[in-house]
Amino acid sequence: MKYKLPVLAASAALFCSSASAMLFVCGEPKSPRNYSEIKIWYNSVYNQDTRLKGTPSRRDDVIFGGGETVIDTDLEVATLIIGQAGTVKIDKQRIAAKGLIITAPQRPSSPSSPLLEIKNTSANLGGFVINESVRRQDKLGRINISLDNANVVFKEINLGMGGASADLKPFDKSSGLFIKLKGASTLTISNGFFLDEMFKGDARLQFELIESDGKVPCVLITKPDPSFVMLDITVKTPLKKGRYTLLQDMGRNPLKDELRSLKVNGSERKIDETFNIAGKDARLILDYAGKDNKKNDIILEVL
Repeated sequence: MKYKLPVLAASAALFCSSASAMLFVCGEPKSPRNYSEIKIWYNSVYNQDTRLKGTPSRRDDVIFGGGETVIDTDLEVATLIIGQAGTVKIDKQRIAAKGLIITAPQRPSSPSSPLLEIKNTSANLGGFVINESVRRQDKLGRINISLDNANVVFKEINLGMGGASADLKPFDKSSGLFIKLKGASTLTISNGFFLDEMFKGDARLQFELIESDGKVPCVLITKPDPSFVMLDITVKTPLKKGRYTLLQDMGRNPLKDELRSLKVNGSERKIDETFNIAGKDARLILDYAGKDNKKNDIILEVL
């Protein structure tokens, strides 16, 4: 199994916890494959010359590419890397990493088969870097991540395409990072979302919040840039009267501008607009949901 990941090896080094850390590249040809059953590990993304003994430890970096990997046991590594044509699924297992790297596909990944799917668990994944997957990449596809009854924490999210930047074409509607949250899911991005200057005005960061069994997901982020944030809420079950926090801004200042897109059940909505949702009157308001008493959080208020 060979990978073309020229930037990943360098990026992974940013997260290495010590000089003794090793790089484990999954070489198991089976897909889907359970993590506990992987027997073939290499020490390079470029060749298969050196086989490694043992399995990755919490000090090591690990790359999964070329198929679906199911994490069927608790896992702690220095850096979790999802390479070309790779997907990772986690259900109920505990996972922790100091960094997550996802290679940006040139074509959209399928919403029904996200690159990273986390269900029924909590995960702290440190800094999240989105990087080029091939040299001189000319298009950034749609990166899909799915959370289902999961609590996930990122230190920050960085979109920096490195050497591909000069060749990238403008974004289209299928480009960017799309994170779907369902049910009792929360996503925390403690330090915010950072972009190369070339992506300003083009980047898309979409949060799709899907209610399930009366539970509404929430995103917590520091200083979200409204010029590229898209918030899409879906509610099918009549909700109880009350407030449901959708986007909690952990910064100190209120949002200065409207989000790039704010939708409820497919229709564009504005702050303080009253509408019907699943048979109930509701509105979106800016108020405070945290302890800072700053009215900079987007809240769904069911009347």
